[in-house]
Amino acid sequence: MNTRKREGWLVVGLLLIAVIAGLCITLSSPTAHVEYAQEALQLHENDFSIRNGTAVIRVGTDTLTRVERDFGKGRFLGMSTVYEPPSRDFRLRFPKKQDTVWIFDTTRPGFYTARGIQIGDGIDKVIQAYGEHYSKVMLEGNDVDYDLVYGSYGQGTITFHCQDGVVTRIVVSRDPGH
Repeated sequence: MNTRKREGWLVVGLLLIAVIAGLCITLSSPTAHVEYAQEALQLHENDFSIRNGTAVIRVGTDTLTRVERDFGKGRFLGMSTVYEPPSRDFRLRFPKKQDTVWIFDTTRPGFYTARGIQIGDGIDKVIQAYGEHYSKVMLEGNDVDYDLVYGSYGQGTITFHCQDGVVTRIVVSRDPGH
């Protein structure tokens, strides 16, 4: 067999291996399961506020200048629109070419939603504060980790990521153009 034929078969073999590997990964990936709320909770203006002991962040309203005044001058991660304050207690996302907070994201205790929920609180406290009108997102076969999503994507959302019935992450998002 000449060298060209051998190289051709080698390329075909490598492509076949890549296709089979891709199929195996795709077929073995867990599927997200969503239980939608029958009726979305209508969030109020103050529901998009996150507070700690000294300051408040108003998602969809506050500017980077205001956040830096209250939490110190932080940094953007790489070339992204993700901002992190000096304390690294939370991250904010900004839309491209806009200066208004779009998403607040934390995994650290000490930040409270407007209805008093923080990292470490139980799911019962979340439901007591926000009610039963949430969408639940989980991976098939995993009922230990899930998200409770309140609100709607057009209006804004508050997402509580829970593990074993305890809030481990809070994400508040609201389009600054609301």
